[in-house]
Amino acid sequence: MMITRRRFTRTFLGATAAALAPFTIVRAQNKKLKIGVLLPNSGLQGLIGQSCQKGADLAPAVIKDLVGVDVALMNADTETNVDTARTRAGHGRDPGERRRHRWNTT
Repeated sequence: MMITRRRFTRTFLGATAAALAPFTIVRAQNKKLKIGVLLPNSGLQGLIGQSCQKGADLAPAVIKDLVGVDVALMNADTETNVDTARTRAGHGRDPGERRRHRWNTT
């Protein structure tokens, strides 16, 4: 199949619009964007989690400079334990309970 100039332009513009769409949606919101960070800050993998936490702490300033979005980090320690991570991710809710958003902040 031969790629014509029209097909290339249409594909390029569609891909560009799809790539930029999430940023325009985020800019329309007037609240801070909340991002959940689950890391093993203690336990056997504590050093790995603490290093990753330093990178996560830098992210809000970088995102603010690049995209112009205020970001609030919601940090949780998994204590290098799968059950603790599940509990912290669900904010203590029953694992069988259905919820609409994975990170419900209320």
